[in-house]
Amino acid sequence: MMYKAIRDKEVVELKNALQKFPNYQYDWDENDEPRPRIVASPKHSDYTSDYEVCRITENLGYDCGIFIKDLESGEVVETGYAFLEFGSIDSLLDELPEITE
Repeated sequence: MMYKAIRDKEVVELKNALQKFPNYQYDWDENDEPRPRIVASPKHSDYTSDYEVCRITENLGYDCGIFIKDLESGEVVETGYAFLEFGSIDSLLDELPEITE
C-alpha cells in the first residue's frame, strides 16, 4: 500500500512537471540529450529488461504515455507507469531539465 501511495505521488509530480514543456511532453531525441535508462516490464513482455526513455507525454497513464526503447532489440514501445520498476518515476523527474520561468 505504501508503494502505491509513493508511486501515485510521483506520477502527479511528473504530470505537473510535463505541464512546463511545449505540448506537455518531453522528448529526449528532439532535445539532443542522452536518454535516461530505466528497468521496466512493459505489457506484452515476458520479462523485465533495461530500456531507454525516448519520450514522456501528457497522456501519461497506467499503461500509456511513456515511450521506451529496448536496448537489445531497438524496438520502441509505449508503456505506462505501472510497468516501471519502483523508483523509475523519481529518476525520470531528476532527468527532466529545469525550466526557468
